[in-house]
Amino acid sequence: MPKQHIVLLLFLGAGLMTVVPPAGAQPNQVKQALKQTEKRAVKAAQKTAVAQQEAFEKILLNRAVSSWEKRQKQPSVSFEPTPPDKLATFIFPLNEVQKRRAKQYYYEAMRQFAELKKDLDIHLFYIQTQKDDLLPAQLAALDTRIFKVEEKLARAALVFHDGPLNEARNYLLDARQVLNPFSPAQTLQPPSYLRREDRTFVKKEFFLYGKDNSRPRLKSSRWLGSFRDVSRAKALAAHIPAHMRIAFINDRTYIGGALMSWYRKGLFPEGTDLFVYFRLQDIQRDLAAGKTFDLIITDLVMKDGGGYALVSELRQNNSTTTVIALSAYGEDEVRARELYDLGFDGMLSTHDGGFPVDATGCLTLLNGLKNYYFWKELHGWKR
Repeated sequence: MPKQHIVLLLFLGAGLMTVVPPAGAQPNQVKQALKQTEKRAVKAAQKTAVAQQEAFEKILLNRAVSSWEKRQKQPSVSFEPTPPDKLATFIFPLNEVQKRRAKQYYYEAMRQFAELKKDLDIHLFYIQTQKDDLLPAQLAALDTRIFKVEEKLARAALVFHDGPLNEARNYLLDARQVLNPFSPAQTLQPPSYLRREDRTFVKKEFFLYGKDNSRPRLKSSRWLGSFRDVSRAKALAAHIPAHMRIAFINDRTYIGGALMSWYRKGLFPEGTDLFVYFRLQDIQRDLAAGKTFDLIITDLVMKDGGGYALVSELRQNNSTTTVIALSAYGEDEVRARELYDLGFDGMLSTHDGGFPVDATGCLTLLNGLKNYYFWKELHGWKR
């Protein structure tokens, strides 16, 4: 082998690394130089990944601090509920009984807001001082609590024009912008477990519409004892994969009971194993013990966290289980994209009338699942 300089150049995002074996280097020396280069390349790549993650988190932190400082400069506002004798700005006429009930609802909503605000203030403060590293599951749980209180405040606002009530609603909107890390406006890639490389977001597919753009909701005035409704349900179930393990999570027992009733009537795909949970902690315990599911259908809002917390934990653990959200929220595209980014694979909205326990509920659920598996097969989704 003639004497020559062997120069190995490795271009990395951080700069230029050069390994130059001595003149007349032997083959083993060249191998050692290559190994050194490879080790340096791996370390540099790891360092770059960490730097990108830190940059992403720094952006979130800067937004939180900016929002916090902005609020600190604003004049302090009072969230104290209006006294009962002054709470009389009704939007529409009510009788005395209705007024009393409306006021009771108002004070209950403001009480729940006050409890939530104590926790939010603590998290917002520690985000500013970089002492609180909230996990996505914790953020999701907070987001769930915000949604529940927002809903109560919104209902109270249908009756009252009230200053403290409006301030409370604005506070929660501001808090969500600070705490929610899943905003589509991010300029950097989110953490790896929140990157959706398995599919692209399409609104009609996420809301389980059919290939003809029809909504999944099917109406029926008959009970499941009707031969026609049973035959329709079985026809839909034939388009859903058989022999699946399905978990259903909802804290309203009558919905879980209705689902079991449909299951016992044989209206699910052949060989389906159905597991109904009324508490999030129960399915979390089973998952921790090694139980697996092919499909999870979960309510978004539950007392102990609901679907937000569950799907966040699943995706952090690299689970590929299909998760469908069941929610009374409407088909809002911004919220749908956040659910998609968090790890949900679809959402069945029950905004128009809630989730019925008669044939309508069964047919709608089966039709939504039929549509999901149609899109999955068409596009070749992994989950």
